[in-house]
Amino acid sequence: MNCWALNRATSIKNVGLCHSVQGTAEFLAKIIGAKIEEVSYLCAGINHMAWFLKFEWNGKDAYPLIREKANDPEIYTQDVTKFKILKHFWILCYRVKFSHV
Repeated sequence: MNCWALNRATSIKNVGLCHSVQGTAEFLAKIIGAKIEEVSYLCAGINHMAWFLKFEWNGKDAYPLIREKANDPEIYTQDVTKFKILKHFWILCYRVKFSHV
C-alpha cells in the first residue's frame, strides 16, 4: 500500500520488500536454540514468498535440526503451513500470514 501511494503521489522510483524473512530467520534460530548472530541463511524468491535455500548454524547445515524440531507438536503448530512446505519440499518457504478482520 505504501508503494502504491508513493507511486501515485510522486515520481520517486521505489521498490517494496517484505521484511519478514528476518523474522522467520529469528524464529528458526529460536527453535533450534541458536542466537541469531550465530546463523546465516540464503533466501530467494519474490515478495511474500521467499525460500530459505540455506540455513546454517555456526557454518553447519541446520536443516536436519529444523526438520527434527518440526516434529515437535508445540513447534509445528506455531506455523503449520511453513512446516508442511518443509515436509513436502525439504526446504522452508516464508510466506506472509494475512489476517482477516
